[in-house]
Amino acid sequence: MQNANQPSKDHIQGILLKGYSKYPHAFYVMLQIEDPAKCKSWLGQTTFQHMTSEMAEFPLNIAFTSKGLTKLGIQNLEERGFGRAFVEGMDTGHRRRTLGDVGENNPDGWKWGGKKKDEIHLMLMLFGKEREALKQVFEEQKKVWQQSGMNYLHELEGNFIENKDRGHVEHFGFRDGISQPEIRELGHPKRIRRFEEAGKLDHLLNPGEFVLGYKNAYDKLPHSPSFPEAGVDVAKGGSYMVFRQIEQDVKCFWKTLHKYVEEDDAHYTQTIALAAKMMGRHPDGRPLIPLAKNAQNDWNDFRFYHEDPKGQVCPFGAHIRRTNPRDTLSSKGKAKSIEGAIKVSNKHRILRRGRTYGSPVVEGMNIEEVVRASLEGDVQGARGLHFICFNTDIQRQFEFVQHSWSNNRKFAGRYQEVDPIIGVMVKEKGDGMEKSEFEVPAYPVRKRYQSLPPFVRTQGGAYFFLPSIPFIQFLSQYPTS
Repeated sequence: MQNANQPSKDHIQGILLKGYSKYPHAFYVMLQIEDPAKCKSWLGQTTFQHMTSEMAEFPLNIAFTSKGLTKLGIQNLEERGFGRAFVEGMDTGHRRRTLGDVGENNPDGWKWGGKKKDEIHLMLMLFGKEREALKQVFEEQKKVWQQSGMNYLHELEGNFIENKDRGHVEHFGFRDGISQPEIRELGHPKRIRRFEEAGKLDHLLNPGEFVLGYKNAYDKLPHSPSFPEAGVDVAKGGSYMVFRQIEQDVKCFWKTLHKYVEEDDAHYTQTIALAAKMMGRHPDGRPLIPLAKNAQNDWNDFRFYHEDPKGQVCPFGAHIRRTNPRDTLSSKGKAKSIEGAIKVSNKHRILRRGRTYGSPVVEGMNIEEVVRASLEGDVQGARGLHFICFNTDIQRQFEFVQHSWSNNRKFAGRYQEVDPIIGVMVKEKGDGMEKSEFEVPAYPVRKRYQSLPPFVRTQGGAYFFLPSIPFIQFLSQYPTS
């Protein structure tokens, strides 16, 4: 008999843990439910990939907005136990300021997801190894969805961009997807064993941080939807999914950084070095913090507090130091020790499963060539990131990282400075945004880069509930009110 605390992998949709890294192409399809009865019939007859099923040629997963669940008959979602952020949605007045969705990021100008756009009820996520084959399946399925009581609204296409070493990179030219938490009982057994034997808390998290129904970082069960009439905990194995379309202005990024270089920079060495300071990693993914000799193959096996207490190697405001401070805040607030600081940081981790969209600036994404093309070439077309993350508490995890770390102008003693890569300097009065600064501590003279514009722009977004496989079956039979 399976331990009740051991996650049932066949109940968890595959995207949460697998990420489908061997399937480089994806379609994210937004639909609206017109006929709930037909939609439920389709749900009951459709196979959705879970974590232990044999990999399909085109894995399919599904997630619902709060409006979608209501359309299928589930009323009073918050009373049922669904999280408030999910129920209210991403486009609410106070969340606009929390997330930095003001000014150019205002939801009124989004391509999808804002209150003034078509109401999204569900998202289907379809993956494939070959784009043309996936595109054909997508076109065929559009007819099926229409016959199943759903209106097609919009689709987004995602992909992986690889550098010459076949590592995934984002459009600014930096290696992406490196720093991910390892999940007890769900992650890679050898890595988990290594973390446990070394006594490291840095990346080893309880499954309840990402999967409902299991203990979280507080060693408690996360607040979860309740359906006693089902006879079993059908919400167990589900999660909340944050989806945001983030457009990257590659040309603006490299032009802005290059203008700060005061010396001849024929090969853009200094320009790239400044970008690395902002990221906190070199373009190939290596952290700026020197790795221990026994950690050369693990580019996440480092800390900040002792290795770089003054931020002279990796600035306090760098992207990776803001989004996962590790032990940086060991003397702040409730964190009275290094281990305490790591525990605090780990209560705000997220599991990222996003993909880029748009064509690469240059083939092979050599960083020098990316910079040269951005400065000297004619970079055309929209490109960016479909940011996807999973968490069991949207407010404590995703929103906290975005508001209290990325967009916090006073993070770690900073002043008038936000995350230089994804941060938004929200005006203290009004709903607009201001330009930011970025400080590089140095001895004897620090450097401060002023009037940094935002390099990314939000084009759409929504909060979704990623149901467990049992919940999908339960929903297919749920009575329509």
